[in-house]
Amino acid sequence: MAVREQLYDLVEPFDTGFLKVTDIHTLHYEQAGNPNGNPVVYVHGGPGGGIGPADRQYFDPKTYRIVLFSQRGCGQSTPSSCLEENTTWDLVEDLERIRKHLGIDRWVVFGGSWGSTLSLTYAIKHPEQVKALVLRGIFTLRYKELAWFYENANGASFIYPDAWEEYISIIPEEERGNVMQAYHRRLTSDDMSVREEAAAKWSAWEMSTSRLLLDKQAVARADDGKFALEFARIENHYFVNKGFFETDSWIIDNVDVIKKHNIPGVIVQGRYDVVCPAVTAWELHKAWPEAEFHIVPDAGHSAKESGISAKLVAATEKFKDFDRKIAIVTGANSGVGYGIVERLLEWDCENLIVVLACRNEARAMVAWQSLLQEFPKAKMDILIVDLGNCKSVLKACKRVHERYKRLDFLYCNAGLLSASGLRWGEVITLFLKNPVRFIESSDATQQIVGEINDDNVGLVFASNVLGHYFMIRELEPLLKASGDGRIIWTSSGTAASSTFAIDDWQGVKADEPYESSKWATNIAAIYMNEQFRKDNVPITSTITSPGVVASNIGNLPAWIGRIRRLVHYTFRFGGLTSQNINPYNGAISNVYCAQLPLKELDPNVVYSSCTDRWGYSFVDLHPIQNYTPETAKVLVDRCEALYQEWKPKVEAEQD
Repeated sequence: MAVREQLYDLVEPFDTGFLKVTDIHTLHYEQAGNPNGNPVVYVHGGPGGGIGPADRQYFDPKTYRIVLFSQRGCGQSTPSSCLEENTTWDLVEDLERIRKHLGIDRWVVFGGSWGSTLSLTYAIKHPEQVKALVLRGIFTLRYKELAWFYENANGASFIYPDAWEEYISIIPEEERGNVMQAYHRRLTSDDMSVREEAAAKWSAWEMSTSRLLLDKQAVARADDGKFALEFARIENHYFVNKGFFETDSWIIDNVDVIKKHNIPGVIVQGRYDVVCPAVTAWELHKAWPEAEFHIVPDAGHSAKESGISAKLVAATEKFKDFDRKIAIVTGANSGVGYGIVERLLEWDCENLIVVLACRNEARAMVAWQSLLQEFPKAKMDILIVDLGNCKSVLKACKRVHERYKRLDFLYCNAGLLSASGLRWGEVITLFLKNPVRFIESSDATQQIVGEINDDNVGLVFASNVLGHYFMIRELEPLLKASGDGRIIWTSSGTAASSTFAIDDWQGVKADEPYESSKWATNIAAIYMNEQFRKDNVPITSTITSPGVVASNIGNLPAWIGRIRRLVHYTFRFGGLTSQNINPYNGAISNVYCAQLPLKELDPNVVYSSCTDRWGYSFVDLHPIQNYTPETAKVLVDRCEALYQEWKPKVEAEQD
């Protein structure tokens, strides 16, 4: 699950055009990449900076439909450096005009510097059209940000005194009380030579300070008369008018709109950014903590600095499959987990990414290759995680956050039944007295009692319950981002309240630790769902049972498995519908809970997989008896206490 950070090769546009947006202004736009891909719009800086071919390289051209346009008055848009009808609000509506003109419903919005200003403003005004935000070099156009760079002799000038001296050299002492206004008079002068001189000085100041290490090629852009006039005149026009915002802190004050619409975001900021100091990004991060936040330790302001470009590409990688739903299936390399993956890919291979969460990498690769042969167009990832190890779970979840910004389905499926063999006396007695119970339960299995893992947690409980609880807590933000996150637990028909005791909540002393853990699964799932509803969190927790599947859980000898399979078929033909036998049949209830409309999901029942004598699979509902919220609360609280104990330990190690 390594995330790409390298810029993509340059691609040529597949479409270029012009869009007349007013009687005065016509905008130039271009599209590159995949015409049917995930739309992303590149919002350039300045204002007045324009676009260039290299701006297409932050996006995977096979996946993204890359839209770029030059804002009013710059680049190939006309008329050049025009200030009339040129405000923030005009540009916000230009984004909408372009989106509608190109027939795009929603898009990822990518912007840096002034582009971050316009992107945030657009997202606040049109949140329904924004899938995600990728922002760099944060600028919210507050006076303190402008004064630091353009006005204050005690600001950026302390770091770049030589470049500052050049910047103010054309401004007489008596006008230096308001440098931006002094420049405004010159940049709007009727004398073209005065305009050009001011434009060159203004542009050179910004180009000289944009990178941690001076880039002479970037500074030379100030010598391009057309670029300098557009860049300096339009920037200055916006800045002396305070961005045309109603209040100085309009963006920070209204960022709650983005939060309320659950728009995911990534903020990338250079530590030594002098043009847009890191304090602004930090304040945005505090106002919008849900966004991923990166400070690049060895970079300034420019998106072309290697550390910044790497983080920007990594960010676009997260969102390139935004329209695909994400499913994580634990224990996916075999048994019911493998069956769940098969059924998910049969259901919606084109629009799903399935993450195979497995303990053993070699087995995971075998499963991945087998599935890919069956579903050549499938998009799958592998996540190595040991559900019985707290540290492994927390580290794996961090990798999920690095790769994805949403999670639609979390299948808590991996299970452990620790057995040493069969109790032959019980086999004979149970078969003669109650053959149906014999074939549906593990009563005759000799389970190992008293096992503790390296984390000092009951071995079976850790694998079947606690590890999944840790995953849910860590991945809850991604489930929320889905808007309809579903946690689908694989329980068992053998789960029974009689096997569980809250005083032995980890089942260490239980004669049947597997059954104890599955009852813990049931009550934890119900209680967590109740809490999600109470807190108005868009996550649902449901319970499934695969019925009887002839898997290798319990690690019994192969010959026993063959005899057992024959017996299962016999009972199924006799009408016992719990005998699903193969994992594919057993997985039907898991995928049924993903397909069912949310309003029809019942969190208080077990969705059980069934198969009739002719091999037709279906789902039956069984109510859960003996659930007590008081017991469930104690169980969940104890799991939470362990989670709160382990999380800081692992975070400290990773730091």
